[in-house]
Amino acid sequence: AGGFRLRSSGKPEISATRLQATDAVDVTASAVSIEADGDVASEVRSGESGVIVKVNDGGLQVSGSVISGKTIVSSNLSSTGAVTLIADNGVSLSGSGTLRSSVQATQDGITILSDGNVDIAQTDVASAVDVVVSSGAAVEFDRSVAEADRDIRVLAIADAAVSGGALTAAGDIRLDADSIRLVSTEAERLEVKAQGGVVFKSANDGETKFEMRRKPIGLYIKT
Repeated sequence: AGGFRLRSSGKPEISATRLQATDAVDVTASAVSIEADGDVASEVRSGESGVIVKVNDGGLQVSGSVISGKTIVSSNLSSTGAVTLIADNGVSLSGSGTLRSSVQATQDGITILSDGNVDIAQTDVASAVDVVVSSGAAVEFDRSVAEADRDIRVLAIADAAVSGGALTAAGDIRLDADSIRLVSTEAERLEVKAQGGVVFKSANDGETKFEMRRKPIGLYIKT
């Protein structure tokens, strides 16, 4: 019962640990690592509120683990949804061995913000509202699945790349970056599906590239 709140000037590591709270999970530190140990995942969950992890100076690393929230953390003005991940120096979500990472929002949205790169690999992202990813550098989805009951919005000051996996939204999907690269391979087909519409916006002299490697696969885009 209750919530979990951590303020640290250090670099806490959560490894093969289940952290489950009824109320908010609110973590602020100079760097944070949430990771699996072998086939044992870490789990950070809020049953009735949300999860916010805010990293000052360093980066946030999540590997082979689960982060799950229900709604916004009303006690923290930086919270913008059921799961809010903020890091000055990059966010990395990745699988670990046979484990995929998972970020879940059951009644609200998911926001991932960083001045550095945002790398999302072998990760499942599911939101009851929006998925918002914003980077002051580059964003890459690699063999990941992002699903939103409303919109998916990706903003990168540098490049945005999506390789394999799927982006699916009941509303719109918008990728806005200096250049955009979408890659569909024989091993990992890429699907981009939005009931509202799909917008690719390359700033300045950037470009959007669609790569289909080897037969008999293709890039599937549906609106």
